[in-house]
Amino acid sequence: MITQTLPDRLLINLFLQYFGAGAFKCALYTSDAALDATTPSYTSIGEVSGAGYTAGGLSLTKAGGYPTIQGGTAYMHFVDPEWPNASFTARGAMIYNGGTGDAVALLDFSRDFTAVAQTFRIKLGTTIVDALLRATRGQ
Repeated sequence: MITQTLPDRLLINLFLQYFGAGAFKCALYTSDAALDATTPSYTSIGEVSGAGYTAGGLSLTKAGGYPTIQGGTAYMHFVDPEWPNASFTARGAMIYNGGTGDAVALLDFSRDFTAVAQTFRIKLGTTIVDALLRATRGQ
């Protein structure tokens, strides 16, 4: 029997090629930002400012063991980004390719979160169930 499909290894290689080649960053945004599916790349418009935050955000680290594949779906995780000694308010975030500026994911926190001289952390999850990025082969 022959099944027409894309091999699992291709999905992993695509993730490795895209996510292995560049430095990915996470930028924070206020409720004034206008970010949606048509946002092509990083923008400073509506970006957070305040103590402990640098324009452009910070570099992300791939979580150990990722990318990975399970059941025909490739998954990507990053270590939770943290801004120590932060004093600012954020409503959302953008994960983007630090080399090209291309937007990868937009996160809406559903409400404003404020840090005052403390660590501001985004919890990105730890399992494939809550993987931020995933790619599935078509049927």
